[in-house]
Amino acid sequence: MNKDTEITEYYYVSVAKFTLFSILSMGLWEIYWFFKNWEYVRDKEKIHISPLLRAGFSPIYAYPLFKRIDFSLKEKGIYIPLSPLFLFLIYVLGFLFSFLTVGLSTLIPSLTFLPLIYLQYQINKIQHPMSETITWPQVVFLVTGIFLWILVILTQILGLSLNLMEL
Repeated sequence: MNKDTEITEYYYVSVAKFTLFSILSMGLWEIYWFFKNWEYVRDKEKIHISPLLRAGFSPIYAYPLFKRIDFSLKEKGIYIPLSPLFLFLIYVLGFLFSFLTVGLSTLIPSLTFLPLIYLQYQINKIQHPMSETITWPQVVFLVTGIFLWILVILTQILGLSLNLMEL
């Protein structure tokens, strides 16, 4: 199969871009990553799923995606030492940690992107590099995340509370 006829299995993005976008968007980029990967799964497997819902509920649907990625890698002779279940547990623990942290620890980015970076690195072994141009949905995630970072930093500096229940 040549490069032009090969089916794209998963979303290609450089690990550097993935890391930068995850941090700058305050984790919102991960929703986009899940959406794009579920979109590729839907198109490749010709199944009726909603990539948007699966991305929105990523803690529930991460494990099935991780298993698919692992299976695809194994089909191509790439065996990764970390199991999909282990990566899923790291993801879920990072997700829970991001909701349990308050105060100054809010400045610590969620750890959910760590297993995703690992998976993206593995995906990039089987995926042909594609354009690294920035699309408008990516800009929306970045601008929203940067705005959230500014709010968090300002609340920390000024000692303000963003408790919506007090408003």
